[in-house]
Amino acid sequence: MARQLQSDRSASASSGIPNANVSIPLGAPMQEQFSQHVRSSGGAAYENDFIEQVMPLVGQGCTQVLLLNARVSFTELVEKSMDEGAIAALEDIVKSARSMVISSMKGELPKDVRASLTALQVLLQEQQHTAANLTAATDPVGAWESEMCFYPKPGGTFECRCEGLRATVDPETMDRNNDNLLVTTNVTRDIRRAFFHAAFGGADVLLVDGVAGTGKIETCKDICAMLGRNCVVMKGANIESDLHWREFLRPGNVICIEDANQVPRSVIEAAISAARAAKVPLCLTLNSNNGTYVQEVVGSFCAFVRAEVPDMSIILSSMLASEGLYQADDLGNRLSGLFEYFKTNCTKQAYYDWGLRKMKCVAKEAGKTARTSALMDERQILSAAVQASCAQSMAPIDEPMFLRGIFEHFGADAFVPRQMPSDFWNAAATKISRTLASRHGSLCLPVVESDEPFVMAVLEEEAAKLGAGVSCMLGRVEGLTPLDMFGGFVDGAWRDGSFTAALRDAVCQERPSWLVVFCGSDNFKEEIWGKLHTLLDDNKCLCLDSGEIIKLRPADRIIFAAPGVGDATPALISRLGIANLDAHRRNRL
Repeated sequence: MARQLQSDRSASASSGIPNANVSIPLGAPMQEQFSQHVRSSGGAAYENDFIEQVMPLVGQGCTQVLLLNARVSFTELVEKSMDEGAIAALEDIVKSARSMVISSMKGELPKDVRASLTALQVLLQEQQHTAANLTAATDPVGAWESEMCFYPKPGGTFECRCEGLRATVDPETMDRNNDNLLVTTNVTRDIRRAFFHAAFGGADVLLVDGVAGTGKIETCKDICAMLGRNCVVMKGANIESDLHWREFLRPGNVICIEDANQVPRSVIEAAISAARAAKVPLCLTLNSNNGTYVQEVVGSFCAFVRAEVPDMSIILSSMLASEGLYQADDLGNRLSGLFEYFKTNCTKQAYYDWGLRKMKCVAKEAGKTARTSALMDERQILSAAVQASCAQSMAPIDEPMFLRGIFEHFGADAFVPRQMPSDFWNAAATKISRTLASRHGSLCLPVVESDEPFVMAVLEEEAAKLGAGVSCMLGRVEGLTPLDMFGGFVDGAWRDGSFTAALRDAVCQERPSWLVVFCGSDNFKEEIWGKLHTLLDDNKCLCLDSGEIIKLRPADRIIFAAPGVGDATPALISRLGIANLDAHRRNRL
């Protein structure tokens, strides 16, 4: 295998593979760092090749091309290891490469470099797990053939093989703006194999069934990015006829219909027939727990996968590694266990969030702590990050359980006490400032009308410390319609609503702005609060019905204050940092 691979590699190099063997100033120092790391650990020559061949591409143009070259390099490494009977050493080789990438992510980096390194670290995590699986397998050759393996071909293209099926990969068709790569789990591998059988093996349709949160569509998009295909995603609820998808039946496209069970049966039948005739892969995702006829329509002409909720520890390991934490695998297990402990043992407060978005917040806080604090022990760093991200939201009754969970999962020696003032004013100020330090959108509660002047005064004092200005939306959210809140067309002309007008004014100020919005009740109507999702998540933008987008600046903050959370959805709660002022209300006087 290795001799044929070397021949293919030489042919492709002479044919001008994009970015394959180019000396690039920014990548060269990273390449040398990896070379020194391998030499110091006594690595073999092909270990050095595995690392050096991809590092000059970091931060240089297309991340997907970087990942493609890394996959080709790993394929060569695996097959050379098999030929030489050295498969047992494979996992340590990849671990060494991943450790060096993690090390390079500890400091401040240009945005494009960090994006490339983050994606590369995620890929190396996958390859580390693949190496471990091959070492443990009774039939490593068979196990390897079930993976997506990448080979260079003459003319600058590549070939991806999986379970005997083949797909041509053209780097020129890869998305230059896509720096993303999903963490690979066992379900990911199942979907990849099924995708190959659907797209290149005659199964015609990929059918992925699973509950929300299992990454069905995102995994399909990820596979398309790997192969240089354009993934066209359409929501089933918006499809009423074949006019929605026929224009996309073009070579190089993959059509993905999300929630396919919401599409009329006749349209699904037409989509399957048309995609088959046009030889365009068709992916259908659904949750059969809600009832469906799709499996009956598709019949035996499909590759079927049941998606399950992924192992959170693997995802957390990748998040923490991307923040520069060496012990990411161990810390990921600890953090996953801790959040399960909180779910089980804390009271069921509607404003608690123990999901992936909160875990991501903890991971980012851990990275910031590692870069800015004097702490060296990574268990201490993560323990401090959990407190910084979660302690402000805890109800008084759960505070002992919160601390006990940290002790049990990180150890007493890893606990880093965080002081909280005993008086109400300073306790509230501390909770609010810590919340706003990590989240651009927050919710203070419980805040009734008589508490509003107090909250406003605390916010003005804290904002002044950071050189920010404070403004307040006129009126309260209670009783507002979407038109009153966000605006709309009146007599053909656009008119801002109360919130839109306040936000527009806030982002136009010279200094950072903190916009305060008093809710007046715990009625979180989805028709209003659902429109705030993109403002409160990583997009940080309000999308108006006029098509205009108002975007927050990095230091801008949105602070809501309400008596409670009432019927707020988990999707909204997960997007907000919660400052629970009730914990110190007894000391207010």
